[in-house]
Amino acid sequence: MVLVVVVVLLAVKAGTGNLGMSPPAPPSITPASPQIVSDVTGIPAAVYNEVGATSPAEVIAPPTAAVHQAPLVHDGKAVVFFYGAEFCGYCAGERWALVAALARFGTFAGLGYVRSSSTQSPAGIESFTFRTVAFRSRYVTLEAIERRTDYNPTGAEFTSLEKPDAQQGRLLTAFHVTGYPFIDFGNRYVANGPSYSPTFLSGLTWGQIGSSLSALDTTPRQAASQQPVAQTIVALANYYTAAICASTADHPGSVCESRAVAEATHALSGAAR
Repeated sequence: MVLVVVVVLLAVKAGTGNLGMSPPAPPSITPASPQIVSDVTGIPAAVYNEVGATSPAEVIAPPTAAVHQAPLVHDGKAVVFFYGAEFCGYCAGERWALVAALARFGTFAGLGYVRSSSTQSPAGIESFTFRTVAFRSRYVTLEAIERRTDYNPTGAEFTSLEKPDAQQGRLLTAFHVTGYPFIDFGNRYVANGPSYSPTFLSGLTWGQIGSSLSALDTTPRQAASQQPVAQTIVALANYYTAAICASTADHPGSVCESRAVAEATHALSGAAR
């Protein structure tokens, strides 16, 4: 009997020894440099129009129409909902284009650096995290969930970060989301899965990716159009801009009526038929 009591006490101690202890906190976010933020959020309209909605370097899968869905709005503004993970290389690629597109409708604060997992392909993609971001716009509300991060002291699995709320959970269910990334543009269009393969971004720094976007404005157009980084990110940003415009009643007109966005809108409409 004494032996049984000792075993039970040891089991109870083992089961309760970690009670009250918080899980290890993920690492803090390093703020993105003002120059790199300016590179990705300040792409000139002439560059968007020059690139258009095609990329000779990479195959781009544009967003698809969300059929029979009520508009997704909050406080009278269209909602762009991003569901991703910091370890995810495909999410890293999408964020470059999404930040560029959203910057045409508002302003960012709190963008931080993140690098995707070195053990998951495509590996080591440098990008931004939305974990600490604030976005201000007259037209759009950004809701972003970074579900997991690459950091985990035990190495067992990726550390959990943010969880979707009830409404976001219903969206994930409605669109049968089983992985990352997922982007909902006001319930008018969705990108369920990666839009392109960002393998060519592996090994490039934030500065190299950002400067390639700004360099497009000064590089001879014929040569610039062949740059895979700039061509792909800018072309996808035009698609994302068109998807956002579909949920903002084409406001602002200076963006939604531009030549490149009209081209992307036409391509989206054709794909929806």
